[in-house]
Amino acid sequence: MNTSLAVGSNMNFIIKKLLGYGSQANIYLGKLMYSKEEVTDEKYYVCKLSKKFDEKTIELFNNDFEIVNFLCEQKSKSKYIVCYHYLVQDDENQIIMLIMDYFKGMALYDWIVKKPNIIDLNYDVIVENLLNAVYFLHSNGVIHRDLKPENIMYDGTNIKIIDFGLSCYATDLSCLKNLVGSINYIAPEILNGSSKDYGKSDIWALGMIIYILKYKSNIWETYPNNTKKLVKEIVEDETKPNLKLIKNDVNESTYELLYHMLNRDFTQRPSIDVLINIYKS
Repeated sequence: MNTSLAVGSNMNFIIKKLLGYGSQANIYLGKLMYSKEEVTDEKYYVCKLSKKFDEKTIELFNNDFEIVNFLCEQKSKSKYIVCYHYLVQDDENQIIMLIMDYFKGMALYDWIVKKPNIIDLNYDVIVENLLNAVYFLHSNGVIHRDLKPENIMYDGTNIKIIDFGLSCYATDLSCLKNLVGSINYIAPEILNGSSKDYGKSDIWALGMIIYILKYKSNIWETYPNNTKKLVKEIVEDETKPNLKLIKNDVNESTYELLYHMLNRDFTQRPSIDVLINIYKS
C-alpha cells in the first residue's frame, strides 16, 4: 500500500500500512514527503483519517488538535501524550485527518485481552503511569472525559493517553455541561445529572480502568442494545462496586485507590494529586 494523502500544497502523507480501524476513523502508518521523491525525514508518522465529514466530526478533530497542541507546548511536556503535527481539512474531497508521532504500542484494552500476563507482571508500573498521566492533564487544566482502555496506548513500558476530541478545559463551563463519554466509564453523578464535575468523573473512569486491569472484566453487566438498563444499573445499584469483595482480593495500595476512586459520593472522591500520595504511602 503506497497511497498518498495531501497534507498541504507541497507535502503528502505516503501510506505504508493500515494500523487499525474503527467505526469513526482508520489509522495508517506512513511517511511525510515534500514531493513524490523526497522524504522529509526517516521518521514514521501516523495518520488518523476520519470516515465521516460532518459538522460533529470536524468539531471533534479540531478540539482534539487544539488540546493536544496545548498539552505538548507545556514546559513540563509530558511523555504521556502523542503529539500532533498537522490537522488537514479538505472540504473539496470531504477529508479530515490528523498527522501525529508514531508510538509503537497498542491499546491497553488489547493488552488486557491478548496478553493479560504482561498486565499482571507490570501492574504496579502501569497504575503509577496512569496516575501520573491523568495528573499531567488535570494539573494543566484539561479534563479528558473519555478515559477508557481503548484510549490508552501501551508498549510494554510506556503509557500514552489519546483521543482528546471530547476533552474540555476545566474553565470551559459551556463545554462541561454536555453529557459525553463511554457509558461504562461515566460516573453515576454525571449520568443522573446531580453534578457536571467531569474532573471527578475522570477519577471514577480511572478507577474503573484499574479495576479492569486487576480483574480483566468490567463491573457492570452487559446489556446489548439497552443503554437505559446499563445507565440504571450504574446510577442505582449501590452494591457495585463491591468494595468488601475487592478488599479480600487485592493488596492494600490497590484497595485504597479503588476505595477512594470508586466512591459513589463524588464530593468525597479525591483529586488526582491526593490519589498519587495515597498510592505511594
